[in-house]
Amino acid sequence: IDCVVTHLPSADYDKIKTRTSSCKHFVFPLQKSGANGFISLFVQFIDNSCLVSGLEEYKRYGANSPPYFVITLFEELLESKDMCLVRADITNPLNINKQEMQFVVERLFQLYSSDSEFENFALTFNKKPQQFDW
Repeated sequence: IDCVVTHLPSADYDKIKTRTSSCKHFVFPLQKSGANGFISLFVQFIDNSCLVSGLEEYKRYGANSPPYFVITLFEELLESKDMCLVRADITNPLNINKQEMQFVVERLFQLYSSDSEFENFALTFNKKPQQFDW
C-alpha cells in the first residue's frame, strides 16, 4: 500500500481540528498526472479521519462511495512532542497515485490552516455554497 507520512505542529492541528468540525466537506480539483484534465475529489472529515473519494462516485453512491485514500490524524504525541502524526493511505490505486495524494494532503492542510484560504474556500463552500466559486 502506498502511503504518505507527515506531521502537524499542535497549533496547526488545533486550528484544523476546529475548522473541520464545522466545515466537514470540500470539493477539490486535481489535475491528473500525465493527462490533460482534472478530476474532482470529494473530501469528508470525520473525527480524526478524512475520506477522499471521487466526486462522481460520491454523487452516485453517497456515503457508500469507496474512498481513493484515507487520511488519519494521530493525537498521541500532542502533549509530549507538540505535534500530531499524519498518515495517508491509498485505498484505490487505480484512481490516484502517491504523488497526487501527497499534493492533495498538503493542499488540504494548507487550506484548513490558512485563515484567508479557509475563509475564501472551505468556509464559503460549507456555509455559503451559493457564493462559492473557484
